[in-house]
Amino acid sequence: MSFQIEWPTLDEITLEKIKAQITEVMNKGELPDAICDVMRVTDLDLGNIAPTLQFMDIPDVSEDGFEGHFKVAYAGNGSITLQTKVQVNPFAAKTVPSKRALRHLGGLIAHEPMVVPLRITISQVRIDGDLVLNIKKRAKAHDPRSDGSLILENTNTAVSAPAADSELSIPHIAAQFKVDPLQSVNISSSFDDFGSVKDYLQEQVEGSLRKLFVEDFPQIVSGINKQLETAAHAKHNTVVVLAPK
Repeated sequence: MSFQIEWPTLDEITLEKIKAQITEVMNKGELPDAICDVMRVTDLDLGNIAPTLQFMDIPDVSEDGFEGHFKVAYAGNGSITLQTKVQVNPFAAKTVPSKRALRHLGGLIAHEPMVVPLRITISQVRIDGDLVLNIKKRAKAHDPRSDGSLILENTNTAVSAPAADSELSIPHIAAQFKVDPLQSVNISSSFDDFGSVKDYLQEQVEGSLRKLFVEDFPQIVSGINKQLETAAHAKHNTVVVLAPK
């Protein structure tokens, strides 16, 4: 059984929070030695082509949640752009692959450190893998408006508000790939004119992405889940305060 996912259009605030979450996770691991600054997500485009989910198995289901196994395939048009700084002096490189790649920059070589901006765009991501999805009920949060009243301070006007739901129930979502799902990816950068550097970056960034999908993906999902939970609570508890006349 296959499912067609409705790909969301996120508001700017939520998008910025997701970018910040990905930036945080990416910089926790070991970066290529030529990179000498934080890697920042400057642009995130989800595209308009959603992944497909094929149901495989539900090994656990209860009133509190369920665990499902799915086959996930993605060949969409989303992209992500990163900004950082790179040390282009091969004399400062720590590994042989870095020295070989940077050596072909020719005129940029110097005996002194030389740091230049680097922009990397990741696109044409192709994924095909098995995903374990867990959805469990989270402890419910009490809604202060459960008695149906709305209190306005510093006003002389009595306001009647409809009763709100007494509790908010936000599910906890966890997801993890069983094995590396990345099939292929295109890496372009501000150094594309230098063939050896382009190949080096392709290898390094692709390796980092494979690690991200296997080791860091659950943390990213957890962070996004918390952001959505916070946004849901904020929206639910929004109160309009009227100023006195």
